[in-house]
Amino acid sequence: MVIIKTVKMKIVLSIGIILISISVWSQSICSSIQLGDTYTSLQINQAIENANLCGYFLDSEKAMLSFDDGGIVYLKSKQELMNEGQIWIENCNHFTAVSGEQSFSITEDGVIVIRAISPSKKYKMIKN
Repeated sequence: MVIIKTVKMKIVLSIGIILISISVWSQSICSSIQLGDTYTSLQINQAIENANLCGYFLDSEKAMLSFDDGGIVYLKSKQELMNEGQIWIENCNHFTAVSGEQSFSITEDGVIVIRAISPSKKYKMIKN
């Protein structure tokens, strides 16, 4: 009876140590997520985890990703990530703004798609 309790206790402790290790090593690149109407928290987290958002991190400010369902994801700044010991961020280039409005969506496969609406060329400036 005592042997069985000891084995169960070792198993519970092992599982606890594994879960704590995973949570320490898998630090998030997001500072916050505001859900919209379509995507769940799990869908957004998995899509962001699988995406290469390297060019979207700003040096000292949080970058904002607006999703087509009204959801918003705030990425941590490069400085925040470096303070957390995530040195991979040093290899990322600076954010390059796209002309026009950007909207992000997630496909059924969990891939983030960036949709950019270019500014209207309907009106042109005419110099005299």
